[in-house]
Order: sequence, then structure tokens, then C-alpha cells
Amino acid sequence: MVVLTRGYMQLVAVIDGLLRDMREAGQLRADLNLEAIRSALIGSFEGLLRDQLLAKRMGYPAGYDAEEMRAAFNAFFQCFLSGELASQPSPRDRASTA
Repeated sequence: MVVLTRGYMQLVAVIDGLLRDMREAGQLRADLNLEAIRSALIGSFEGLLRDQLLAKRMGYPAGYDAEEMRAAFNAFFQCFLSGELASQPSPRDRASTA
């Protein structure tokens, strides 16, 4: 049995709204389903967190820190961006090179 809490469904609604706004602003690829993008983003983030937790608790091979997790997620997120946005560095990357 799968139980979805109200809080989780609220998170989904917030992400859906953000993705919809990004699509309307031309920031997301038009050829991809927004719900599929949302599922991919949540799934990748959950996987990063789960593996890091397993590494701490049972020696699972996932020796990355929060900064490396952020970089990996950002790199994955880039594949959903449209045109020029996909090739621009993130604000954090721009700040670290300044």
C-alpha cells in the first residue's frame, strides 16, 4: 500500500505550479510532459537523499556531500531547460567563479 500525505501532495502542487510557470515563460522544453518532468525531478532527488542516507547507515557506496548532490541535481535539471537557459551556468556556479 502506498500512502501519500497531504504535505506531499502540497509539495507536488507547488512543483507543478513552478514548472507550469517556467513552461509559460519559455524556460522549459515544450516537448516534455510537465508531470513526467516533475516525477523525474522528485525521483532523482529522493534517490540522491536515499543513497546518501544508506551510505551513512550501512556503508553504501555514495560518498558525496551536499554540494556534490546539489551539483548533480542541477546538472540533471539542465536537461529540462529550453534553449539558452540549458547552456547557462547556475546562479551558484556564476557566484563561485566571480
